[in-house]
Amino acid sequence: MIAKTEENQLESDLPGSDNLYRMFFMNSLDAVLLTAPDGSILDVNPAACKMFGRTAEELCQVGRGGLMDTADPRLQRVSEEREVSGAFFGELNCIRKDGTKFPVEIASAIYKDAYGETHTSMIIRDITERKAIENALKENQHHLHEMIATKDKMLSIIAHDLRGPFNAIFGFSDLIVSEINQQEYGDVLKYAMIIKQSSQRATNLLNGLLQWSRSQTGHLLFKPEYMDMGALIIEIKELFIDSARQKSIRFVSKLPPDVPVFADKAMISTVLRNLISNAIKYTNAGGEIEISTEQNADELTVSLSDTGIGISNEDMKKLFRLDADFTTNGTQNEKGTGLGLILCKDFIEKHQGKIRVKSELGIGSTFFFTIPGI
Repeated sequence: MIAKTEENQLESDLPGSDNLYRMFFMNSLDAVLLTAPDGSILDVNPAACKMFGRTAEELCQVGRGGLMDTADPRLQRVSEEREVSGAFFGELNCIRKDGTKFPVEIASAIYKDAYGETHTSMIIRDITERKAIENALKENQHHLHEMIATKDKMLSIIAHDLRGPFNAIFGFSDLIVSEINQQEYGDVLKYAMIIKQSSQRATNLLNGLLQWSRSQTGHLLFKPEYMDMGALIIEIKELFIDSARQKSIRFVSKLPPDVPVFADKAMISTVLRNLISNAIKYTNAGGEIEISTEQNADELTVSLSDTGIGISNEDMKKLFRLDADFTTNGTQNEKGTGLGLILCKDFIEKHQGKIRVKSELGIGSTFFFTIPGI
């Protein structure tokens, strides 16, 4: 191995070595800075001036610290690693003259010059474009994951949830035909009622799938309009009066006389239908469902509370998620698919709102959704 002093001597003896170094320094596409131990900048190349939007004199005036985003938590690691190993390589955020922050990749090393003085060299590369590509790839990966989850959910509903009602329709249709052939009509009405209920369930499932698929593919247009949320809640609630009466469930409404909103009536109607239907499904006979609204300057909150069976903390984490297969039967063995809440989340988010749930096993659940106020 050549001794350090010999190596320095060889370098100084190379013809035009200073010129070669200067040519590399001046023509590098990356920003190159030479700094002193106190952080002052000794020399910069044209790429650094272009990157930071400053002249060489301005860069020397602000120093190394004036180019770094001091709020970046990774900055502390730079000095720590440089102290330990004499070098640093990693990503940080820098600041241009106009105050804009941008991501960079920095290769920094401590060295001693021919006079024994310690300096730091920094090669800085703007990775804004690379980060944009990485973020786009992450977004595409997330979108692909959602598409796969959507496909799996639809296949699950088609394969399992739709098979049940259609099997019931076919099976009891055969029984009706058999009894009519035998002129035994005692159970025909009962079988016909089962066929009606199964047909209704299959229709609801297909309507839900149609709405959801149109939403996922962008074919369901968002058409907000000015309307009275209180009047819409009363209108949707009336659709479930008979269902609630069959389980002796009482509705309580706490609605002001006028609740103006700017929203898509069809989407909000779907949300309300799903939430009220679920509340009836999971509330025991003799229970209560309360619907209320609260409006402030920024948003309107709609709350729907029930005195039902409640949801465990573990199961609450599975709600509103495509990749979590969660559904449970109602208090009278009513069937569900889990699709309704996913559709609710999708529709509320189209309004730039949020939906959440608070629940306790054996006590009941409260679903909240918010949409921007007017």
